[in-house]
Amino acid sequence: MNTTAINGEIACLDLVISIPDCDCPLMVGEVNAVDKVGSDEHNGGLFDDVFVNFQFEDYPLERIQEIEKELSDRHGESIKFSDLDNVLVKPNQLIRISNLPQEQREKLITDKAYAREYCDSITTQNVNDRKQQLIERINTDFRNDFNRHRI
Repeated sequence: MNTTAINGEIACLDLVISIPDCDCPLMVGEVNAVDKVGSDEHNGGLFDDVFVNFQFEDYPLERIQEIEKELSDRHGESIKFSDLDNVLVKPNQLIRISNLPQEQREKLITDKAYAREYCDSITTQNVNDRKQQLIERINTDFRNDFNRHRI
């Protein structure tokens, strides 16, 4: 199964990074499963369920400790990196990175500031692309309506 992330389709085994606003922010992982809205496996809600294994990549110990502290502080309970092997994430909180070179994926894992910049650039690019698509659709609709009503 697949679903739509911020920058396109994702499916099982795709590599993704979570956006800063996610419950597990700026983490790289592998998609374990996608449960479509309305399927027997779906947890309910408006979005498809995407389960991500954030333990997939080799995080350095320092980054693992930073992640554990940040998530524990955010959720008010002790969160261990070992708990992050099947995390439910909304598809609109994920960016597909399967097509990135290994060096760039490694930098996303080790450098949180770089990961934030990358996510912000993809999110901004996606918004601009959608604006352009909307403008083109409005222009097309306008031309079609104009041509229909021409005498």
